Amino acid sequence: MATNWKDPKVFKRFSSIFTFSKNPLFQKNENTHIYIPWDPEIENELMFQMKAKIGQVGSTLIPYMDLEQHAINFNQEELNTLMGQLEKGIETHLVMSNFDSIHVFRVTNLVIGETQLEESVEKILDQFSRHRGFKHYIEVDDVYVLEANHTKESGTLISNLDQIMSRDQTQKIFIAPHRKELEVTGVHKKWVEQGRNVTYDYFIRQCELKDNIYQEMWDFLSRNTQHHLINCELNRNKSVFERGQGKGKLLVESFSYYKQALISELNEVYILPLVDAIQKYGCLQEAWRELQENALINRDVTLHIQKILDGKSTSIEDLNDFLFYTKNAKSFFFSLKNMFAKKIHKEEFLLVENFLIKQEGLIDSFRSRSLKEKVVSIIHIDEWIGRTIDQIDLISLDELKDLNLKLSYLLSVMVSASYEDNIFFKLIEEKAAKGKVQRSFEDEVKNLLNLDIKKETA
Repeated sequence: MATNWKDPKVFKRFSSIFTFSKNPLFQKNENTHIYIPWDPEIENELMFQMKAKIGQVGSTLIPYMDLEQHAINFNQEELNTLMGQLEKGIETHLVMSNFDSIHVFRVTNLVIGETQLEESVEKILDQFSRHRGFKHYIEVDDVYVLEANHTKESGTLISNLDQIMSRDQTQKIFIAPHRKELEVTGVHKKWVEQGRNVTYDYFIRQCELKDNIYQEMWDFLSRNTQHHLINCELNRNKSVFERGQGKGKLLVESFSYYKQALISELNEVYILPLVDAIQKYGCLQEAWRELQENALINRDVTLHIQKILDGKSTSIEDLNDFLFYTKNAKSFFFSLKNMFAKKIHKEEFLLVENFLIKQEGLIDSFRSRSLKEKVVSIIHIDEWIGRTIDQIDLISLDELKDLNLKLSYLLSVMVSASYEDNIFFKLIEEKAAKGKVQRSFEDEVKNLLNLDIKKETA
């Protein structure tokens, strides 16, 4: 049945986050989200105003309302479900659309009643504070532009709205979870702080990466990784029209975005699933504390995970630190796994043990599938760029031209559709826990053109 997108609603969506690796810890859950349409003829600048308020005070309150901005209220069951979900730290979305764009906000709280409202009055936009009919407000602290309709095809946008409800959510949208520890330490990461502008050029580069390079594998990459890869391509393409130092700076910036994309995806595959599991399962938290007291374990290895758990960091940010972690992580995975090996009286223990076995297998696979060597190569390029930038004003024009040619070539190889050269293909396989069936050129021609090459050449 077709959905009437002019009506606000509370909707449910299945989430299978982290089940790419067939991880038994993270089962498919049905989560609840909110949808509100908005009319640009009434509030043309609404999205900009909400973003600005988030930037000023950290979050904003939007009333639960219909397309004409008449107040509506959640029923008690909806309130209980949403509040329970927020208390558990589950990523909850407010989807807003004017049928020309789709914005997804992260919900952090529901504000009900005059008392709560008085405490948050500075978070309300002026046009909504003037209305006394609003009783239920939604507090949001970040926003991701899911769709900007550059093609002006309304059918595409409506189709994407339908997919939000009908398709499983397979990845989190927001960069870092909403945690008080991250706010206190000031290391939280928000899309509103990233300067992500979905311009026409940005849209085109995204389409090129999705359709020509990664194809059906694009959606396996995290939103943060996608964003950095798009920026990498934006700068790489701009560099084509530049010369000299201008070209070099764009290529260096392009590589910087590529490196950020790589760090983001390495964390998605190897680090964050463990952090989420420790936070979710009490038995694993206890085992982790015991591990910290184990004198045989190198504390420097577990320190990176502990910093994320303590809210002092959101991920491992250095490739050398990541290599150090993968080199030594097997020992603490072995120790953690042994803590659950004989505890079979609880199903949770078996799930945790299976999860740890899979994570240990990922570490083995990282080293056996030449992923380590690719990361080391990226580090070498990064160090070479660092040395060159330090003396950029001293090198000759010929040396600068040589630098630009080398870096341009390396980037073209790194972002290509070649399975062996583009590290993200193997990372996606690790995430999806499935191998890639490689086809020869002849197989591709046969498949695409429905030909029987053997018969024709006989």
